[in-house]
Amino acid sequence: KELFASLESNCKLVHDQLAAIVTIAVTGEAISPLKHIRLLNNNTERALKTICNRARENKIAITTSSYTSTELFKKEPSIRLTVNSDLTAEEITASLSTIATIISQYNSERTSSE
Repeated sequence: KELFASLESNCKLVHDQLAAIVTIAVTGEAISPLKHIRLLNNNTERALKTICNRARENKIAITTSSYTSTELFKKEPSIRLTVNSDLTAEEITASLSTIATIISQYNSERTSSE
């Protein structure tokens, strides 16, 4: 019971902190441990993979979602992030701050190269 309470609390914290990043959209329920993140501008597979690679360089494991070619409805590309009940609020905040910085840097680079 305590494990589920911790997971639910962490899910809500992650959801709220992701929702505060103005250059992305986060989909799914606040209590879901699976989050899908989409860039509001230039939401391409290439852009998302670049962000995921930079996150990995910072010891944060996020990945792009992958779908089979046989799926009836094509889904928009997204970054998939999962929430763990063992994470502390400080770890979540630090990780999401790093992700926000990576996204901001990517957007700045893209804007300056246009």
